Amino acid sequence: MTTILALSDTHLNKDGKLHSELKKLAATADLVLHAGDFISQETYDALKKACKGELRAVHGFCDKGLKDSNGIVLKSEEEFSPSTYIEFIGNDVKHNIRIYMVNDPNVVDKEFPEKEVMAKAAANDVDLLVYGVNYQPSIVWGKDGTAKYRMLVCPGNSSPFYHSSHSAVLLDVNDGKISRAKVVRIPITYQVGWRLCTKCKSLFWGPGADKSVCPKGGTHVIDEPNQYCLAHNDPNAFGQAKWRWCKSCQSLFFAPKSEKSICSATNKETHKTFSGSGDYTLILNYPNDDPKAPGEVGWRLCKNCSGLFFAGKGTSSGVCPNAQKGKGAHVSTSDEYRVEVR
Repeated sequence: MTTILALSDTHLNKDGKLHSELKKLAATADLVLHAGDFISQETYDALKKACKGELRAVHGFCDKGLKDSNGIVLKSEEEFSPSTYIEFIGNDVKHNIRIYMVNDPNVVDKEFPEKEVMAKAAANDVDLLVYGVNYQPSIVWGKDGTAKYRMLVCPGNSSPFYHSSHSAVLLDVNDGKISRAKVVRIPITYQVGWRLCTKCKSLFWGPGADKSVCPKGGTHVIDEPNQYCLAHNDPNAFGQAKWRWCKSCQSLFFAPKSEKSICSATNKETHKTFSGSGDYTLILNYPNDDPKAPGEVGWRLCKNCSGLFFAGKGTSSGVCPNAQKGKGAHVSTSDEYRVEVR
């Protein structure tokens, strides 16, 4: 038996921080296939290091110039002929299957025609087609006699960037047939209940709204209906960690800049009452990220109060607790964040 791990759309930038469970899966698979959109060379290198067996990969739309471990630029698609695959597994003809891998099997922004792609795979004698882009995992088995063991596999996204969990697909090959295929989900711990204040445009903890203090006066006012979720106390979460909740004003702020933070509940002093807070991780929105990715963009770090506020969709920049008499706006840093909506 040969075990294949299929991955795609890892979307990790310079840190190349793979989830520990993905590393474990890569360390047990005989062959790892990645259908593109690593985003960074560091991510490819980290995955290669984690693999017990061979890593084969193609590039996606965001991977221009990425190179394999031999310094060769990744191709946009790759076909594994039976002879190539047999060579990998030690000339065992029982496992003679033909694999084709591509990041996007059709045109971006069009509905995925599974029947058409399956028919194309059958016509070209392809047993397994691994593709990316869709972000949701999918396994489609062939149904007719000529495509009995043909399969389409989309591993989904292999980091929590696009959804609240990683996903991958594990396959077993026995006697020239794909005998098993299953989706493996690796969840990230999220906390739901964060809200946008309509008055100051900051993100705050909704269940504590009645105890909150808004820099514009009174308590925060919830902007219905959206609830937001943040990765919470999870060392495998992708993004910028060390955001904290202040139990005095109920707002979120960036702890490494706490000396510059301002709490609206403590007469313009820094946040001092964040004991009991979890460690929150926010997703940075990089310039080359897919604009269709889930999560609301337009969230910014304020350089004057170190809080998170919303400045997207043509809104005002809210009210900063460091401003005089609750009238001054937040002042954004260059970093933009995505916050997932539930």
